[in-house]
Amino acid sequence: MAIIIEEEKTSSNIISFLGWISVIVILVVAVYYIFLITPPVAIIAPPGNLQAILSVSGQTQNPQDILGNTVYQSLKQYVPAPTPTGPGAVGRPNPFVSP
Repeated sequence: MAIIIEEEKTSSNIISFLGWISVIVILVVAVYYIFLITPPVAIIAPPGNLQAILSVSGQTQNPQDILGNTVYQSLKQYVPAPTPTGPGAVGRPNPFVSP
């Protein structure tokens, strides 16, 4: 004689279904609030000296006027321009060639 033991059927299917529905609802609400709602715009007061900044920003500069200026040309260069073999040279010209 065979003994058949069956597990009792519980209502866990309904509980798991409600759990999945709540997880989906939470995800939908999170996606909505993160991606679809536009945040309120912050109102930032402009600085008090904005008019002074606007007058400077509207000017155009011509490089030839600056380079041709006698004050600019009277400046002296006290530090020599860097060269690959001069003082302050760093590294080798070709780092992949063996020394």
